[in-house]
Amino acid sequence: EMQKIPLLMTEPPDELNVEDDPTLAMLQSLKYENDEDTPEERADNYKVDGNFHFKIKRYKKAIAAYSEGIKQECNDNELNAQLYNNRGAAHSYLGNNRLALNDAIEAKKLWPTYIKAFVRGATACIELGHYDEALKWSDDGLKPDNKKLKELKHTAIKNQKTVARNTRKQDLISKKEETSLRNLLQIMKERGIILDGLKSYTTIDTMTLADMKALVTPPDNMDTSAIVHVDEDMVMHWPVLFLYPEHGQTDFIKSANENHRFMDHLIVMFDEDEPLPWDRENKYKLKNLEIYFENKDTARLIQVNLHQTLKEILIDK
Repeated sequence: EMQKIPLLMTEPPDELNVEDDPTLAMLQSLKYENDEDTPEERADNYKVDGNFHFKIKRYKKAIAAYSEGIKQECNDNELNAQLYNNRGAAHSYLGNNRLALNDAIEAKKLWPTYIKAFVRGATACIELGHYDEALKWSDDGLKPDNKKLKELKHTAIKNQKTVARNTRKQDLISKKEETSLRNLLQIMKERGIILDGLKSYTTIDTMTLADMKALVTPPDNMDTSAIVHVDEDMVMHWPVLFLYPEHGQTDFIKSANENHRFMDHLIVMFDEDEPLPWDRENKYKLKNLEIYFENKDTARLIQVNLHQTLKEILIDK
C-alpha cells in the first residue's frame, strides 16, 4: 500500500496518469521542470531515471529517458557522452544495433577517450557483421589497455576469418555450379532445345548464375531441387508437371529421363484396376488419356504423342 503513496514510493510506477494521480504528476514536474535546475542537473536526472529503467530491463523507457536528457543540451560533454552511450546500450538489448552504433559514434565524438563508447561501438559492429569496423573500434580504444576491448578484437578477428572462409567456399561452389549450368545450356543448344525465357543461346556467356538457374529450375510452388541436369552418361533429366485442371490435381515427376516415353510414366500413374481417389467417374483410363503442353509464344495447346520420348518431344519443331 505504501507504494501507492507518491511521497513514500521507492520505485516509479509503470505508467503515470495525471488525472488519476495529480500528486504524482506534480512531483514528476518538480523533478524536471524546476526553473532553478541547470541543464546539467536536468540531464543528470534523466540519466538516473534511464539507468533505473535499464536495470530492470525496461529498455524502451530507458531510451526515452536518455533521449530527454540529450535534449537538455547541457554543456557537460562527458555527461552527454554517457547519455548517448547508455541509450546505445538500451538499443542493443532491443536488437537495434545500427542505432546503438550511431549512439556510440556520438559518444566518442563528445568524449574521445571514453572506453565504454569504444566497447559499445565494437560490440555493435560485431552484431552487424562489420568486422573490419569492429577491429578499428577495438584498436582505437586499446591505446589505454582494456580487457573487454581485447576480447571484442579477438571475436572480430575470429568472425572475420570465418566469413572469409565461408565466402571462399561459397565462391568455389558458385563457380562450379556456374560452369555446370553453362555446359548444360550448351548441350541444350547443340540438341536444338528451345527454353521458355531464353531469347538466344548467344547470351549464355554473359548470363549470371541466377539467370541460368531461373531457366532450368521449377517455379517457387514446386520442388526447387528438381533442376534440369545431365547425368554421367550424358542423359538429360527434366522435372515434369502434370495438371488435371477440372479436378484441381497435379502429379510431379522430379527427374524424368529424356529417353523414357510419356506412356511409360502413365502406365505407372494410372492403374486400370484402381481408380484415383479424385476420379469418381473413373474417366482417367489409360486408353482415354491425352496430354497437351502450352506453347506460350502462341498461347496454343499442342498435343503430345504419348509414344514419343521426352527427348524427341523437346527437339520436335
